[in-house]
Amino acid sequence: MSSILVIDEDIATCEKIRSILIESELPVNQVFTAHSCTEALDYLQLANTDMLLLDINVDGTNALKLISIIHSESPHIPILLLADEQKQHLAHKTLKLGACGYLTKPIQTEQLLKEVNEFLNDKNSEAKNFGGNKRNLFQPKFTMAGVSSLRTYILNEMVSRKMEHADDFRFVFEQIGMTLSGPYFAIIVMELQWDRAGVGGEEIMLLRDRNLLKYAAVNIIEETLKEWNAVAFYSAENRVVTILQLDEDAHHYSKGKLANLSELRMIGSALFQNIQQYLRMNTVIGISSVHHGLQSLSKMYVQACKATKWRALYEDQQIFFANDHYIKDAKPAVEWQKLTVQWLDVIKKTNNETKIEQETEQLVSKIRWLVVESPDVLAIPTAIAYQVYTAVLDVGKLLHVDRQQPELHPLYWFHPDQVTNVEMVIEQLTLFLIVSGQTIKNRIAQYDERQVQQMLHIIQRDFNKAELNIQLIAEEMKLSTLYTHELFQSIKGEPIWKFIMEYRLEQARKLIAVSQLSAEQVAVEVGYSNETHFALLYHHYFKDTVTKM
Repeated sequence: MSSILVIDEDIATCEKIRSILIESELPVNQVFTAHSCTEALDYLQLANTDMLLLDINVDGTNALKLISIIHSESPHIPILLLADEQKQHLAHKTLKLGACGYLTKPIQTEQLLKEVNEFLNDKNSEAKNFGGNKRNLFQPKFTMAGVSSLRTYILNEMVSRKMEHADDFRFVFEQIGMTLSGPYFAIIVMELQWDRAGVGGEEIMLLRDRNLLKYAAVNIIEETLKEWNAVAFYSAENRVVTILQLDEDAHHYSKGKLANLSELRMIGSALFQNIQQYLRMNTVIGISSVHHGLQSLSKMYVQACKATKWRALYEDQQIFFANDHYIKDAKPAVEWQKLTVQWLDVIKKTNNETKIEQETEQLVSKIRWLVVESPDVLAIPTAIAYQVYTAVLDVGKLLHVDRQQPELHPLYWFHPDQVTNVEMVIEQLTLFLIVSGQTIKNRIAQYDERQVQQMLHIIQRDFNKAELNIQLIAEEMKLSTLYTHELFQSIKGEPIWKFIMEYRLEQARKLIAVSQLSAEQVAVEVGYSNETHFALLYHHYFKDTVTKM
Protein backbone atom coordinates (compact mmCIF):
# COMPACT_ATOMS: atom_id res chain seq x y z
CA MET A 1 0.00 0.00 0.00
CA SER A 2 1.14 3.54 -0.77
CA SER A 3 1.17 6.87 1.00
CA ILE A 4 0.52 10.12 -0.90
CA LEU A 5 1.03 13.73 0.16
CA VAL A 6 -1.15 16.44 -1.43
CA ILE A 7 0.18 20.03 -1.18
CA ASP A 8 -2.22 22.83 -2.05
CA GLU A 9 -3.22 26.04 -0.28
CA ASP A 10 -6.85 25.40 -1.23
CA ILE A 11 -8.34 23.17 1.48
CA ALA A 12 -11.27 22.15 -0.75
CA THR A 13 -8.89 20.91 -3.48
CA CYS A 14 -6.89 18.90 -0.95
CA GLU A 15 -9.99 17.28 0.49
CA LYS A 16 -11.39 16.52 -2.95
CA ILE A 17 -8.20 14.74 -4.04
CA ARG A 18 -7.96 12.96 -0.70
CA SER A 19 -11.51 11.63 -0.97
CA ILE A 20 -11.04 10.49 -4.58
CA LEU A 21 -7.86 8.58 -3.76
CA ILE A 22 -9.07 6.99 -0.52
CA GLU A 23 -12.36 5.88 -2.04
CA SER A 24 -10.71 4.52 -5.19
CA GLU A 25 -9.47 0.99 -5.74
CA LEU A 26 -5.87 2.16 -5.98
CA PRO A 27 -3.35 0.68 -3.49
CA VAL A 28 -3.42 3.84 -1.35
CA ASN A 29 -3.89 3.60 2.40
CA GLN A 30 -2.84 7.10 3.48
CA VAL A 31 -3.35 10.54 1.98
CA PHE A 32 -1.89 13.46 3.93
CA THR A 33 -2.73 17.04 3.04
CA ALA A 34 -0.48 20.08 3.53
CA HIS A 35 -1.22 23.72 2.77
CA SER A 36 2.35 25.08 2.65
CA CYS A 37 5.89 24.02 1.88
CA THR A 38 6.84 23.87 5.57
CA GLU A 39 3.89 21.59 6.37
CA ALA A 40 4.89 19.35 3.49
CA LEU A 41 8.46 19.04 4.74
CA ASP A 42 7.17 18.15 8.19
CA TYR A 43 5.14 15.27 6.79
CA LEU A 44 8.11 14.04 4.78
CA GLN A 45 10.07 13.69 8.03
CA LEU A 46 7.33 11.74 9.80
CA ALA A 47 6.32 9.08 7.32
CA ASN A 48 7.43 7.32 4.18
CA THR A 49 5.81 9.04 1.22
CA ASP A 50 5.53 7.35 -2.16
CA MET A 51 4.31 10.31 -4.19
CA LEU A 52 3.62 14.06 -4.00
CA LEU A 53 0.81 15.97 -5.67
CA LEU A 54 1.99 19.59 -5.66
CA ASP A 55 0.16 22.76 -6.62
CA ILE A 56 2.52 24.82 -8.72
CA ASN A 57 1.71 28.06 -6.85
CA VAL A 58 1.69 26.87 -3.25
CA ASP A 59 3.12 29.46 -0.83
CA GLY A 60 2.77 32.05 -3.57
CA THR A 61 6.09 30.99 -5.04
CA ASN A 62 7.17 29.15 -8.17
CA ALA A 63 7.46 25.39 -8.45
CA LEU A 64 11.22 25.42 -9.07
CA LYS A 65 11.89 26.95 -5.68
CA LEU A 66 9.52 24.58 -3.93
CA ILE A 67 10.75 21.45 -5.69
CA SER A 68 14.30 22.51 -4.85
CA ILE A 69 13.48 22.51 -1.15
CA ILE A 70 11.62 19.19 -1.31
CA HIS A 71 14.35 17.50 -3.35
CA SER A 72 17.03 18.67 -0.93
CA GLU A 73 15.25 16.56 1.69
CA SER A 74 13.70 13.73 -0.38
CA PRO A 75 15.26 13.65 -3.88
CA HIS A 76 13.72 10.39 -5.10
CA ILE A 77 10.00 11.03 -4.45
CA PRO A 78 8.03 11.46 -7.72
CA ILE A 79 6.16 14.76 -7.96
CA LEU A 80 2.96 15.28 -9.96
CA LEU A 81 2.18 18.98 -10.46
CA LEU A 82 -1.25 20.58 -10.26
CA ALA A 83 -1.56 23.64 -12.49
CA ASP A 84 -4.32 25.78 -13.96
CA GLU A 85 -4.29 26.59 -17.68
CA GLN A 86 -2.42 29.87 -17.17
CA LYS A 87 0.50 28.03 -15.52
CA GLN A 88 0.90 25.15 -17.95
CA HIS A 89 4.00 26.72 -19.53
CA LEU A 90 5.72 26.75 -16.14
CA ALA A 91 4.61 23.19 -15.46
CA HIS A 92 6.07 22.06 -18.78
CA LYS A 93 9.41 23.70 -17.97
CA THR A 94 9.43 22.15 -14.50
CA LEU A 95 9.05 18.65 -15.92
CA LYS A 96 12.69 18.78 -17.07
CA LEU A 97 13.89 19.66 -13.58
CA GLY A 98 12.31 17.08 -11.33
CA ALA A 99 8.54 16.77 -11.72
CA CYS A 100 7.13 13.62 -13.33
CA GLY A 101 4.02 15.12 -14.89
CA TYR A 102 1.17 17.54 -14.31
CA LEU A 103 -2.62 17.68 -14.08
CA THR A 104 -4.70 20.65 -15.18
CA LYS A 105 -7.08 22.22 -12.67
CA PRO A 106 -9.90 21.78 -11.99
CA ILE A 107 -9.00 18.17 -11.21
CA GLN A 108 -10.89 15.51 -13.15
CA THR A 109 -11.39 12.26 -11.23
CA GLU A 110 -10.68 9.91 -14.12
CA GLN A 111 -7.46 11.67 -15.12
CA LEU A 112 -6.25 11.89 -11.52
CA LEU A 113 -6.71 8.17 -10.92
CA LYS A 114 -5.07 7.28 -14.22
CA GLU A 115 -1.96 9.39 -13.54
CA VAL A 116 -1.55 8.32 -9.92
CA ASN A 117 -2.06 4.67 -10.79
CA GLU A 118 0.56 4.82 -13.53
CA PHE A 119 3.20 6.37 -11.32
CA LEU A 120 2.51 4.14 -8.35
CA ASN A 121 2.78 1.04 -10.56
CA ASP A 122 6.10 2.22 -11.92
CA LYS A 123 7.57 3.86 -8.81
CA ASN A 124 10.40 1.30 -8.65
CA SER A 125 11.17 1.56 -12.34
CA GLU A 126 14.24 3.52 -13.41
CA ALA A 127 12.20 5.12 -16.14
CA LYS A 128 10.11 6.88 -13.47
CA ASN A 129 12.82 8.00 -11.13
CA PHE A 130 13.34 11.33 -12.80
CA GLY A 131 12.58 13.56 -15.72
CA GLY A 132 9.09 12.68 -16.99
CA ASN A 133 10.07 9.99 -19.50
CA LYS A 134 6.47 8.75 -19.91
CA ARG A 135 5.52 11.91 -21.77
CA ASN A 136 8.43 11.60 -24.19
CA LEU A 137 9.61 15.01 -23.08
CA PHE A 138 13.19 13.77 -22.93
CA GLN A 139 14.50 11.72 -25.81
CA PRO A 140 18.31 11.46 -25.87
CA LYS A 141 19.60 11.47 -29.43
CA PHE A 142 22.82 9.47 -28.90
CA THR A 143 24.44 10.78 -32.03
CA MET A 144 27.70 12.46 -32.93
CA ALA A 145 26.01 14.65 -35.54
CA GLY A 146 26.09 18.38 -34.90
CA VAL A 147 29.13 18.37 -32.61
CA SER A 148 31.85 19.28 -35.08
CA SER A 149 35.49 19.45 -34.12
CA LEU A 150 35.70 23.13 -35.19
CA ARG A 151 32.72 24.07 -33.03
CA THR A 152 34.19 22.22 -30.06
CA TYR A 153 37.62 23.75 -30.53
CA ILE A 154 36.29 27.32 -30.76
CA LEU A 155 33.98 26.96 -27.77
CA ASN A 156 36.83 25.58 -25.68
CA GLU A 157 39.00 28.50 -26.73
CA MET A 158 36.24 30.93 -25.79
CA VAL A 159 35.91 29.64 -22.21
CA SER A 160 39.61 29.03 -21.59
CA ARG A 161 40.96 32.34 -22.91
CA LYS A 162 39.78 35.78 -21.90
CA MET A 163 38.08 37.59 -24.78
CA GLU A 164 37.13 41.26 -24.54
CA HIS A 165 36.74 42.63 -28.07
CA ALA A 166 33.46 42.54 -29.96
CA ASP A 167 35.31 41.50 -33.14
CA ASP A 168 36.52 38.34 -31.42
CA PHE A 169 32.99 37.34 -30.51
CA ARG A 170 31.67 38.15 -33.99
CA PHE A 171 34.37 35.92 -35.46
CA VAL A 172 33.51 33.11 -33.04
CA PHE A 173 29.78 33.32 -33.79
CA GLU A 174 30.44 33.30 -37.55
CA GLN A 175 32.57 30.17 -37.22
CA ILE A 176 30.16 28.18 -35.08
CA GLY A 177 26.99 29.47 -36.73
CA MET A 178 25.28 30.61 -33.54
CA THR A 179 25.00 33.57 -31.16
CA LEU A 180 25.10 33.67 -27.37
CA SER A 181 22.72 36.43 -26.33
CA GLY A 182 22.50 35.98 -22.53
CA PRO A 183 22.79 38.64 -21.29
CA TYR A 184 23.65 36.69 -18.11
CA PHE A 185 25.66 33.50 -18.17
CA ALA A 186 26.77 30.63 -15.97
CA ILE A 187 29.06 27.73 -16.78
CA ILE A 188 28.56 24.13 -15.75
CA VAL A 189 31.48 21.70 -15.83
CA MET A 190 30.50 18.04 -15.71
CA GLU A 191 33.11 15.37 -15.02
CA LEU A 192 32.01 11.94 -16.25
CA GLN A 193 33.01 9.10 -13.95
CA TRP A 194 34.43 6.38 -16.22
CA ASP A 195 35.07 3.90 -13.41
CA ARG A 196 31.50 2.57 -13.51
CA ALA A 197 29.09 3.12 -16.37
CA GLY A 198 26.72 1.42 -18.78
CA VAL A 199 24.40 -1.52 -18.27
CA GLY A 200 27.15 -3.70 -16.85
CA GLY A 201 28.43 -1.05 -14.46
CA GLU A 202 31.99 -1.62 -15.65
CA GLU A 203 34.90 0.76 -16.10
CA ILE A 204 34.95 2.40 -19.53
CA MET A 205 38.43 1.75 -20.90
CA LEU A 206 38.22 2.25 -24.68
CA LEU A 207 38.65 5.76 -26.07
CA ARG A 208 35.91 5.07 -28.62
CA ASP A 209 33.41 4.19 -25.88
CA ARG A 210 34.36 7.22 -23.83
CA ASN A 211 33.85 9.53 -26.78
CA LEU A 212 30.45 7.97 -27.49
CA LEU A 213 29.42 8.60 -23.89
CA LYS A 214 30.65 12.20 -24.09
CA TYR A 215 28.62 12.80 -27.24
CA ALA A 216 25.58 11.22 -25.61
CA ALA A 217 26.09 13.43 -22.54
CA VAL A 218 26.16 16.54 -24.75
CA ASN A 219 22.85 15.53 -26.33
CA ILE A 220 21.28 14.82 -22.96
CA ILE A 221 22.43 18.16 -21.55
CA GLU A 222 21.14 20.22 -24.47
CA GLU A 223 17.82 18.38 -24.51
CA THR A 224 17.39 18.76 -20.74
CA LEU A 225 18.27 22.47 -20.83
CA LYS A 226 16.53 23.40 -24.07
CA GLU A 227 14.45 26.00 -22.23
CA TRP A 228 17.65 27.81 -21.21
CA ASN A 229 19.28 27.83 -24.68
CA ALA A 230 22.18 25.89 -23.24
CA VAL A 231 25.26 25.21 -25.36
CA ALA A 232 27.08 22.00 -24.42
CA PHE A 233 30.39 20.73 -25.78
CA TYR A 234 32.99 18.21 -24.79
CA SER A 235 36.29 19.31 -23.31
CA ALA A 236 39.53 17.58 -22.35
CA GLU A 237 39.62 14.18 -20.67
CA ASN A 238 36.31 13.39 -18.93
CA ARG A 239 34.81 16.88 -18.98
CA VAL A 240 31.73 18.23 -20.70
CA VAL A 241 31.17 22.00 -20.52
CA THR A 242 27.84 23.82 -20.72
CA ILE A 243 27.26 27.54 -21.23
CA LEU A 244 23.94 28.47 -19.65
CA GLN A 245 22.14 31.58 -20.93
CA LEU A 246 19.92 33.48 -18.51
CA ASP A 247 17.62 36.39 -19.28
CA GLU A 248 17.31 39.84 -17.69
CA ASP A 249 15.63 38.38 -14.59
CA ALA A 250 18.95 36.74 -13.77
CA HIS A 251 20.28 39.98 -12.28
CA HIS A 252 18.94 38.51 -9.02
CA TYR A 253 21.53 35.75 -9.31
CA SER A 254 24.47 38.06 -9.82
CA LYS A 255 23.43 40.26 -6.92
CA GLY A 256 23.77 37.41 -4.48
CA LYS A 257 20.07 36.77 -3.89
CA LEU A 258 20.78 33.19 -2.97
CA ALA A 259 17.13 32.36 -2.39
CA ASN A 260 16.76 32.71 -6.18
CA LEU A 261 19.43 30.11 -6.97
CA SER A 262 17.00 27.19 -6.74
CA GLU A 263 16.83 27.05 -10.52
CA LEU A 264 20.57 26.45 -10.81
CA ARG A 265 20.40 23.82 -8.08
CA MET A 266 17.58 22.05 -9.93
CA ILE A 267 19.47 22.26 -13.22
CA GLY A 268 22.47 20.57 -11.63
CA SER A 269 20.25 17.92 -10.08
CA ALA A 270 18.41 17.30 -13.36
CA LEU A 271 21.66 16.84 -15.28
CA PHE A 272 23.05 14.43 -12.69
CA GLN A 273 19.86 12.36 -12.61
CA ASN A 274 19.40 12.24 -16.39
CA ILE A 275 22.99 11.19 -17.10
CA GLN A 276 22.68 8.56 -14.37
CA GLN A 277 19.36 7.32 -15.73
CA TYR A 278 20.17 7.15 -19.43
CA LEU A 279 23.90 6.41 -19.38
CA ARG A 280 24.02 4.64 -16.00
CA MET A 281 26.99 6.76 -15.10
CA ASN A 282 27.73 9.08 -12.18
CA THR A 283 29.02 12.60 -12.64
CA VAL A 284 30.57 15.40 -10.62
CA ILE A 285 29.09 18.79 -11.48
CA GLY A 286 30.61 22.21 -10.80
CA ILE A 287 28.49 25.36 -11.29
CA SER A 288 29.97 28.85 -11.52
CA SER A 289 28.45 32.02 -10.19
CA VAL A 290 26.33 34.07 -12.62
CA HIS A 291 27.93 36.98 -14.49
CA HIS A 292 26.83 39.57 -17.01
CA GLY A 293 28.37 39.50 -20.46
CA LEU A 294 30.49 37.13 -22.47
CA GLN A 295 33.73 38.67 -21.21
CA SER A 296 33.38 36.70 -17.97
CA LEU A 297 33.18 33.24 -19.56
CA SER A 298 36.81 32.36 -18.82
CA LYS A 299 36.44 33.43 -15.20
CA MET A 300 33.27 31.35 -14.81
CA TYR A 301 34.97 28.35 -16.40
CA VAL A 302 37.77 28.49 -13.83
CA GLN A 303 35.18 28.77 -11.04
CA ALA A 304 33.24 25.73 -12.27
CA CYS A 305 36.40 23.64 -12.69
CA LYS A 306 37.50 24.53 -9.17
CA ALA A 307 34.08 23.67 -7.80
CA THR A 308 34.37 20.08 -9.05
CA LYS A 309 37.60 19.60 -7.08
CA TRP A 310 35.69 19.83 -3.81
CA ARG A 311 34.45 16.28 -4.43
CA ALA A 312 37.74 15.14 -2.88
CA LEU A 313 36.59 16.52 0.47
CA TYR A 314 32.83 15.95 0.20
CA GLU A 315 32.63 12.46 -1.28
CA ASP A 316 28.88 12.11 -0.70
CA GLN A 317 28.07 15.15 -2.85
CA GLN A 318 27.88 15.38 -6.63
CA ILE A 319 26.91 19.01 -7.28
CA PHE A 320 29.11 21.92 -6.20
CA PHE A 321 28.56 25.67 -6.46
CA ALA A 322 31.59 27.95 -6.74
CA ASN A 323 30.12 30.39 -4.21
CA ASP A 324 29.88 27.71 -1.53
CA HIS A 325 33.63 27.18 -1.35
CA TYR A 326 35.39 30.28 -2.66
CA ILE A 327 36.33 31.50 0.83
CA LYS A 328 38.32 28.36 1.56
CA ASP A 329 40.11 28.58 -1.76
CA ALA A 330 41.96 31.87 -1.14
CA LYS A 331 45.42 31.80 -2.68
CA PRO A 332 48.44 32.25 -0.42
CA ALA A 333 49.97 35.71 -0.40
CA VAL A 334 53.42 34.38 -1.29
CA GLU A 335 54.00 33.02 -4.82
CA TRP A 336 56.30 30.03 -5.36
CA GLN A 337 56.63 26.87 -7.37
CA LYS A 338 53.60 25.42 -9.17
CA LEU A 339 54.05 22.12 -7.35
CA THR A 340 53.54 23.75 -3.97
CA VAL A 341 50.35 25.44 -5.16
CA GLN A 342 49.08 22.07 -6.41
CA TRP A 343 49.94 20.44 -3.08
CA LEU A 344 48.02 23.11 -1.19
CA ASP A 345 45.06 22.73 -3.54
CA VAL A 346 44.81 19.01 -2.76
CA ILE A 347 45.38 19.44 0.98
CA LYS A 348 42.56 21.98 1.28
CA LYS A 349 40.16 19.50 -0.29
CA THR A 350 40.86 16.32 1.64
CA ASN A 351 39.97 15.08 5.10
CA ASN A 352 42.15 11.99 4.77
CA GLU A 353 45.41 12.00 6.76
CA THR A 354 46.87 9.21 4.63
CA LYS A 355 46.22 11.34 1.54
CA ILE A 356 48.13 14.21 3.15
CA GLU A 357 51.13 11.99 3.75
CA GLN A 358 51.02 10.57 0.20
CA GLU A 359 50.79 14.02 -1.42
CA THR A 360 53.63 15.26 0.78
CA GLU A 361 55.88 12.38 -0.22
CA GLN A 362 55.18 13.09 -3.90
CA LEU A 363 55.93 16.80 -3.53
CA VAL A 364 59.18 16.19 -1.64
CA SER A 365 60.34 13.59 -4.16
CA LYS A 366 59.75 16.04 -7.04
CA ILE A 367 61.67 18.96 -5.50
CA ARG A 368 64.42 16.90 -3.87
CA TRP A 369 66.83 17.40 -6.77
CA LEU A 370 66.32 21.18 -6.56
CA VAL A 371 67.35 21.11 -2.93
CA VAL A 372 70.36 18.91 -3.66
CA GLU A 373 71.59 21.12 -6.50
CA SER A 374 70.95 24.44 -4.79
CA PRO A 375 73.99 26.31 -3.40
CA ASP A 376 71.91 26.96 -0.28
CA VAL A 377 70.10 23.78 0.77
CA LEU A 378 67.72 25.80 2.96
CA ALA A 379 66.64 28.33 0.32
CA ILE A 380 63.91 26.39 -1.50
CA PRO A 381 62.53 24.44 1.53
CA THR A 382 62.31 27.68 3.51
CA ALA A 383 60.50 29.43 0.65
CA ILE A 384 58.04 26.51 0.37
CA ALA A 385 57.59 26.57 4.14
CA TYR A 386 56.74 30.28 4.09
CA GLN A 387 54.17 29.72 1.36
CA VAL A 388 52.55 26.88 3.29
CA TYR A 389 52.76 28.84 6.54
CA THR A 390 50.93 31.71 4.84
CA ALA A 391 48.23 29.28 3.73
CA VAL A 392 47.86 28.05 7.32
CA LEU A 393 47.36 31.64 8.49
CA ASP A 394 44.91 32.34 5.64
CA VAL A 395 42.77 29.36 6.61
CA GLY A 396 43.02 30.49 10.23
CA LYS A 397 41.38 33.77 9.24
CA LEU A 398 38.22 31.80 8.42
CA LEU A 399 38.09 31.04 12.14
CA HIS A 400 39.30 34.52 13.11
CA VAL A 401 42.50 33.00 14.47
CA ASP A 402 45.02 35.85 14.48
CA ARG A 403 47.90 34.24 16.35
CA GLN A 404 51.02 33.57 14.33
CA GLN A 405 51.39 29.82 15.03
CA PRO A 406 55.04 30.01 16.21
CA GLU A 407 55.27 26.22 16.25
CA LEU A 408 54.83 26.28 12.45
CA HIS A 409 57.02 29.29 11.71
CA PRO A 410 59.59 28.35 9.05
CA LEU A 411 62.52 29.63 11.10
CA TYR A 412 61.53 27.23 13.87
CA TRP A 413 61.89 24.32 11.43
CA PHE A 414 64.72 25.51 9.20
CA HIS A 415 67.13 27.41 11.39
CA PRO A 416 70.64 27.44 9.80
CA ASP A 417 72.29 26.41 13.05
CA GLN A 418 70.11 23.31 13.49
CA VAL A 419 69.61 21.96 9.96
CA THR A 420 73.02 21.37 8.45
CA ASN A 421 72.74 18.84 5.60
CA VAL A 422 70.46 17.80 2.75
CA GLU A 423 68.96 14.75 4.44
CA MET A 424 68.07 16.74 7.55
CA VAL A 425 66.46 19.42 5.35
CA ILE A 426 64.38 16.85 3.43
CA GLU A 427 63.31 15.16 6.66
CA GLN A 428 62.31 18.50 8.23
CA LEU A 429 60.43 19.60 5.12
CA THR A 430 58.45 16.35 5.00
CA LEU A 431 57.49 16.56 8.65
CA PHE A 432 56.68 20.28 8.38
CA LEU A 433 54.36 19.71 5.40
CA ILE A 434 52.53 16.83 7.10
CA VAL A 435 51.96 18.83 10.31
CA SER A 436 50.90 21.93 8.33
CA GLY A 437 48.60 19.86 6.10
CA GLN A 438 46.88 18.37 9.13
CA THR A 439 46.50 21.85 10.60
CA ILE A 440 44.85 23.11 7.39
CA LYS A 441 42.55 20.07 7.29
CA ASN A 442 41.52 20.52 10.92
CA ARG A 443 40.87 24.23 10.49
CA ILE A 444 38.65 23.71 7.47
CA ALA A 445 36.75 21.05 9.44
CA GLN A 446 36.39 23.56 12.29
CA TYR A 447 35.12 26.14 9.81
CA ASP A 448 32.48 23.71 8.54
CA GLU A 449 31.51 22.98 12.15
CA ARG A 450 31.27 26.70 12.86
CA GLN A 451 28.98 27.19 9.86
CA VAL A 452 26.67 24.48 11.19
CA GLN A 453 26.71 26.16 14.60
CA GLN A 454 25.58 29.36 12.87
CA MET A 455 22.73 27.41 11.30
CA LEU A 456 21.76 26.08 14.73
CA HIS A 457 21.82 29.61 16.11
CA ILE A 458 19.47 30.80 13.33
CA ILE A 459 17.12 27.88 14.01
CA GLN A 460 17.07 28.48 17.76
CA ARG A 461 16.54 32.20 17.20
CA ASP A 462 13.80 31.93 14.58
CA PHE A 463 12.09 28.57 15.24
CA ASN A 464 8.96 30.41 16.36
CA LYS A 465 8.61 32.15 13.00
CA ALA A 466 6.29 30.30 10.64
CA GLU A 467 8.22 31.52 7.58
CA LEU A 468 11.48 29.85 8.65
CA ASN A 469 12.75 27.48 5.93
CA ILE A 470 16.00 26.12 4.52
CA GLN A 471 16.33 28.83 1.89
CA LEU A 472 16.07 31.64 4.44
CA ILE A 473 18.81 29.97 6.46
CA ALA A 474 20.93 29.55 3.32
CA GLU A 475 20.41 33.18 2.36
CA GLU A 476 21.57 34.44 5.75
CA MET A 477 24.57 32.09 5.59
CA LYS A 478 25.32 33.24 2.02
CA LEU A 479 25.32 29.63 0.82
CA SER A 480 23.21 27.68 -1.65
CA THR A 481 20.24 25.69 -0.38
CA LEU A 482 21.82 22.44 -1.55
CA TYR A 483 25.13 23.05 0.23
CA THR A 484 23.35 24.20 3.40
CA HIS A 485 21.39 20.94 3.46
CA GLU A 486 24.41 18.74 2.69
CA LEU A 487 26.77 20.46 5.14
CA PHE A 488 24.26 20.20 7.98
CA GLN A 489 23.61 16.54 7.13
CA SER A 490 27.33 15.73 7.04
CA ILE A 491 28.04 17.35 10.42
CA LYS A 492 24.85 16.55 12.36
CA GLY A 493 23.91 13.28 10.68
CA GLU A 494 20.30 14.27 9.97
CA PRO A 495 18.39 16.54 7.54
CA ILE A 496 18.17 20.16 8.61
CA TRP A 497 14.37 20.25 8.31
CA LYS A 498 14.03 17.17 10.49
CA PHE A 499 16.08 18.98 13.13
CA ILE A 500 13.86 22.08 12.87
CA MET A 501 10.67 20.05 13.21
CA GLU A 502 11.96 18.09 16.21
CA TYR A 503 13.29 21.22 17.89
CA ARG A 504 9.91 22.94 17.51
CA LEU A 505 8.05 19.94 18.90
CA GLU A 506 10.40 19.61 21.88
CA GLN A 507 9.92 23.32 22.64
CA ALA A 508 6.17 22.82 22.40
CA ARG A 509 6.29 19.97 24.90
CA LYS A 510 8.24 22.10 27.36
CA LEU A 511 5.80 24.97 26.89
CA ILE A 512 2.79 22.73 27.52
CA ALA A 513 4.37 21.48 30.75
CA VAL A 514 4.86 24.94 32.27
CA SER A 515 1.95 27.00 30.87
CA GLN A 516 -1.81 27.06 30.51
CA LEU A 517 -1.72 28.01 26.83
CA SER A 518 -4.24 26.48 24.45
CA ALA A 519 -3.13 24.16 21.68
CA GLU A 520 -3.57 26.97 19.15
CA GLN A 521 -1.43 29.34 21.23
CA VAL A 522 1.30 26.73 21.68
CA ALA A 523 1.34 26.10 17.93
CA VAL A 524 1.88 29.79 17.21
CA GLU A 525 4.60 30.06 19.89
CA VAL A 526 6.68 27.35 18.19
CA GLY A 527 6.21 28.51 14.59
CA TYR A 528 3.09 26.69 13.38
CA SER A 529 0.26 28.78 11.92
CA ASN A 530 -1.93 25.72 11.36
CA GLU A 531 -3.18 24.25 14.66
CA THR A 532 -4.46 21.06 13.02
CA HIS A 533 -1.14 20.41 11.35
CA PHE A 534 0.73 21.04 14.61
CA ALA A 535 -1.56 18.69 16.58
CA LEU A 536 -1.07 15.93 14.01
CA LEU A 537 2.72 16.32 14.11
CA TYR A 538 2.72 16.32 17.90
CA HIS A 539 0.64 13.15 17.99
CA HIS A 540 2.84 11.35 15.46
CA TYR A 541 6.06 12.38 17.18
CA PHE A 542 5.17 11.87 20.85
CA LYS A 543 2.30 9.35 20.42
CA ASP A 544 0.31 11.74 22.56
CA THR A 545 -2.15 14.62 22.21
CA VAL A 546 -1.22 18.26 22.64
CA THR A 547 -3.41 18.72 25.71
CA LYS A 548 -2.65 15.43 27.45
CA MET A 549 0.21 15.62 29.96
